[in-house]
Amino acid sequence: MNNIIENSTVHVHVTSGELNDCFVDFEHRTLGECFLKDVNVAPKNCLVADGAVIQNADTKYPDLWAYLQSEKGVWRVVTEDEWQAMIHEDGMGGAPKFVLDTNAKTLRLPDIRGDYMAGSGWNGKKVGNSDGDAIRNIKGKFQPGGGQFAIAWAGSELGEYPDIFEGVLTSEMEGFRSSADTRSQGSSASSLSIDASNVVPTDIRNHPATAYMLPCVYVGKSVSQDQITQSV
Repeated sequence: MNNIIENSTVHVHVTSGELNDCFVDFEHRTLGECFLKDVNVAPKNCLVADGAVIQNADTKYPDLWAYLQSEKGVWRVVTEDEWQAMIHEDGMGGAPKFVLDTNAKTLRLPDIRGDYMAGSGWNGKKVGNSDGDAIRNIKGKFQPGGGQFAIAWAGSELGEYPDIFEGVLTSEMEGFRSSADTRSQGSSASSLSIDASNVVPTDIRNHPATAYMLPCVYVGKSVSQDQITQSV
């Protein structure tokens, strides 16, 4: 950064890197805070919140290490078992907490990949709580007509079923024979299936319309290996 004074006016010249650092510094973050940002690389003093384990965390991130063991920061810490129980079934996201191992001096970062942020206070949820995915109930109805399930099918050709299903219910039928004997005996092999994709879009996880950003966690200033060596 260079300052040039001309006619009582101060001109400040900065590099693009210095300018970027200035904007990042204006974003006040709390140690351990998770957030989403539309960048490809984690901002200054932040890491990607992907559940990675940091070795020698006590010396590499001393401010964060001390904070997570303080009265103000301990609520952000859970055990390894509790952390693993939070993770979604597909193996990522759902754990906005740290795991701090004072014996091994390791720190597991939060994992919020694929997660959506919501305001606390709803349905008794507190800051730091998490939920798995869920949807509102989807219903279906079966109307065989007169209560005669097999007879309702017996009048149809193979692969054609009466309009007796609604919503998520569909019908499957095996070995159907459209004969008088079959109709009278109702001997066709049949089953009911539930398929939510009949009424709503489906994916491997429930989610709203989405714009994806980088999941980040603010870890504070790191201490380089040179600085650690000098301080010993």
